[in-house]
Amino acid sequence: MLNLLLEASFEIQADRDTVVNLIELFSRTLDTTLPVFAMVFVGLGLKRLKWIDSAFVSTASALVFKATLPTLIFLSLIKADLSVALDVSLMVFFAVATLCQFLLSWAWAHYRIARQDRGIYVQGAFRGNCGVVGLALAAGMYGNYGLSAGSLLLGVVIVMYNAFSVVVLAFYQPGQSTDWRSLLKYVAKNPLIISVFAALPFTALSISLPSWVVTSGTILPR
Repeated sequence: MLNLLLEASFEIQADRDTVVNLIELFSRTLDTTLPVFAMVFVGLGLKRLKWIDSAFVSTASALVFKATLPTLIFLSLIKADLSVALDVSLMVFFAVATLCQFLLSWAWAHYRIARQDRGIYVQGAFRGNCGVVGLALAAGMYGNYGLSAGSLLLGVVIVMYNAFSVVVLAFYQPGQSTDWRSLLKYVAKNPLIISVFAALPFTALSISLPSWVVTSGTILPR
């Protein structure tokens, strides 16, 4: 009888520990995700109050895409240990997962979406926001390592997203061929891709920048 009571008490304690761990995990997840989405709702609120307008949003988005986010990626990579941040198995997994999502989206569209809308549907369905939101979450959860590893993944995913989008859109537009030259030109001009490749020599050769440059670059994304 005593043994049964002890076993029951151990099981209850184990269940309590599991619940506590789940609550702690959920709390950490909220700490990471809520600040990102809170900024989204703050922006919506400011636009509702007419403190900002569509022109400001367009300008701010362009600034983030062309200047602040590339700077953040560049600085995170030059501070990173490339042997740790460059996780080939993770990059392969991400590439395979992206390909599977693309194929599943296309298969679903083939049976459920009208032909004239399939290209647009597929290219919107399989893409994720791995730039602003994805990097923000990676940095919040894993710090500089998350930002560095996420930046390298971003280089892979930008190429795949754009290549797959061009293929599926061209497939459902009769008479239009896939323009790979324009695709490569677009990818080569992408500020996020440029920041990744620009940072790699500094990281690989352990080249350090002047402290004032790093400090200025750190202030800019904020």
